[in-house]
Amino acid sequence: MNTPGGGRVLAKWTGLIVGLMALAVVLSLLICLIIMAIPRAIDAVVLGSLADRLDTEPSKAALVAHVTELLEDLKGSDREDVHHRLNEVGKFSYLRPFQYSNGESVEELVWVLAELPLGLGIRAGWTVRYDSNDRLIDASYIDS
Repeated sequence: MNTPGGGRVLAKWTGLIVGLMALAVVLSLLICLIIMAIPRAIDAVVLGSLADRLDTEPSKAALVAHVTELLEDLKGSDREDVHHRLNEVGKFSYLRPFQYSNGESVEELVWVLAELPLGLGIRAGWTVRYDSNDRLIDASYIDS
């Protein structure tokens, strides 16, 4: 049985559904843009003062490159000097070194670039290798 005005009701519901789907797509795109912008905003705000102090860009990549370059410049320096210079840069943790039988040792460095709420933080890590005389011979960044 065909009721008068049934076509209009169907058209209204179809229009409403299409409108809601279009709104969902627009909101999804907006959320994606916001999510992509958040890391840059965090970098600019949280890492800004550290980057200013080290005279580099406020991004994790720039700060990691700065410390990696510093470690390259410190090759040949003893462990204490390396630790002292890194502590001037920021808050580093030194994981207990692993000693090889030939006298060389490997140590992991963890740098807390920034503390965020809820126990989160921005961290970077390196593996450094010392010779038998505790002189830095190699440093490599650990992708974190």
